[in-house]
Amino acid sequence: MGRILIIDDDADIRAVLSEILQVANHEVKGIASIEEARPILSEWQPNLLLCDLFFGDSTDGMTLLPYIQNLSPRPMIIMMSGYGSIELAVTTMKQGADDFLTKPINQTELVARVERYLQLQQIQQEVNQLRMQNLRLQSEIEERHCFSNLVGQSPLMQQVFDLIMKVVDSDKTVLILGESGTGKELVAKAIHWNSPRRNQPFIIQNCAAIPRELLESELFGHVRGAFTGATRDKTGLLEQADQGSFLLDEIGDLDGLLQAKILRVVEDGMVRRIGDNKERKVNVRLICATSCDLEQKIRSGAFRTDLYYRLNVITINLPPLRDRREDIPLLIRHFLSKQEKNTGRCIKGLSRQAMAALESYSWPGNVRELENAIEQASLFASEEQILTLDNLPVALRQTSPMTLTTEISSLPLPEALEQLERIMISNTLEQTNGNKTLTARLLGVNRTYLYDRLDKYGLSAISSKCQVS
Repeated sequence: MGRILIIDDDADIRAVLSEILQVANHEVKGIASIEEARPILSEWQPNLLLCDLFFGDSTDGMTLLPYIQNLSPRPMIIMMSGYGSIELAVTTMKQGADDFLTKPINQTELVARVERYLQLQQIQQEVNQLRMQNLRLQSEIEERHCFSNLVGQSPLMQQVFDLIMKVVDSDKTVLILGESGTGKELVAKAIHWNSPRRNQPFIIQNCAAIPRELLESELFGHVRGAFTGATRDKTGLLEQADQGSFLLDEIGDLDGLLQAKILRVVEDGMVRRIGDNKERKVNVRLICATSCDLEQKIRSGAFRTDLYYRLNVITINLPPLRDRREDIPLLIRHFLSKQEKNTGRCIKGLSRQAMAALESYSWPGNVRELENAIEQASLFASEEQILTLDNLPVALRQTSPMTLTTEISSLPLPEALEQLERIMISNTLEQTNGNKTLTARLLGVNRTYLYDRLDKYGLSAISSKCQVS
């Protein structure tokens, strides 16, 4: 059953059409003019309109079409006229009508067309609902695997995402640990941009980037005359970050004197400019990051114990890329999409050899090295826009050599094949750091076959050793 609005200045026609459609179990309203239509369209929201083309007062029914096109949901429109022609029908449909009927209208044809258009409208609504559900699902998947440019579907990265979401609403100090290139700055940005401080400043300072004397002035500021060259007062970065967040990157390289001043900021939120005799209160969420072993620095006397424990309230450990290899394909797609947005160059895919090299490489530079490799490879991609092994940096193209030695070549073919298989399995295990699933995939065999060959060739111990290391 549908809601149908009939617009015709002939009362008899309205009555006949209404009766026909009501018998067919539709809810019907009839009006005599275009002027009456707009409030009814807005309030009643009919599914379908039957509108006369020419009215006695010279009103043209097509004047209603632009208004109807902007309605959401838009009703289906069937125009009617006693002066029917192919040209007229084409004209009305070009201007937005869905169909055209010539008066006098055949009862059977009217009911059939109304039913067809109501069914079509229902199908369109269902398609739109499915499209919206699909968009929501895609958005959920992207949010699950990508958080503020942090990408990963591995359990280790999901743990990182969960921890970030738990700390964003807190003002507690966060310590981010991880090797160079793992994305510590991205984690800090994710914390800030998802926190209540998102509309306030977010400032970053790398402690290893400038000398201690300059770093102190950058962080805390100075007053005029504090030292040679201090010709005016300077506001430090910590003051500039008031009400916002501050990332102190590579805090493990911070000088001992500055460690004491940072401890004061953490404990009381107080900063003192160089050469000043008064302290200023700042409200800053401090986020610290380092790639070094702070506990080892404490043991060597290079880092304050009290500062470490004040910073180590909430700790986020970022895994190296070699420990989450299942994220590599997802990261590659992310970087290729990023490249396309930045350069307009669309890479359609990777060759099997290129993907195998990317998945088996050790990635000492972690995610940053992977992004650089994809960026470089994209520049040298073939005309088919497929990344091949030759497009990758030299380090990724170098694999463990497998040569046919004189000893092997002198063996009978069955024994030589077994020796070659043993070498290939051993080399691939080393490349994948003992990851059996990835080893089987790179070799093109299933895991059952691989386990059988590991036992046969005495490689299980090597595999276990690789996994531990």
